[in-house]
Amino acid sequence: MKLQAFGLLLTTSIMAHAEAPTCPTPPNTTVTQSLAKLPKPVLEALHTKSADIVEAGQPFDATDVVMHGAHFTRFAFAWSRGSHWMLITEHGGYAYNNPIYSIQYRVGEPTATITQTSAGYRWNVCTVATDRLNGK
Repeated sequence: MKLQAFGLLLTTSIMAHAEAPTCPTPPNTTVTQSLAKLPKPVLEALHTKSADIVEAGQPFDATDVVMHGAHFTRFAFAWSRGSHWMLITEHGGYAYNNPIYSIQYRVGEPTATITQTSAGYRWNVCTVATDRLNGK
């Protein structure tokens, strides 16, 4: 029993501070690495799916053990190309994964629209995000 508890504690500690996914930036694409640098309508669209998202690099609850105030979603980065935005996040809890939000937003418009939500995982998040950005 003590060994299981130690394993759970170790896994929780490692996952809570795990590095966010990093992906090579596709051609003709801009990277945004902070929630604070997203256009307000894009951030508001993201908040409709994840109101308690924390900033990239901040501690969050990557497992189902609450250690950081029940913040189960963390921003990783965003790509933009024209009016197409891809927001890559991390979602903790029972099954860690990387939700990817496709958002349409034209500069100067009052709103942004989530057009697709995809599930990514550590082993395929870059491929899924790139495919969505390229319309696949």
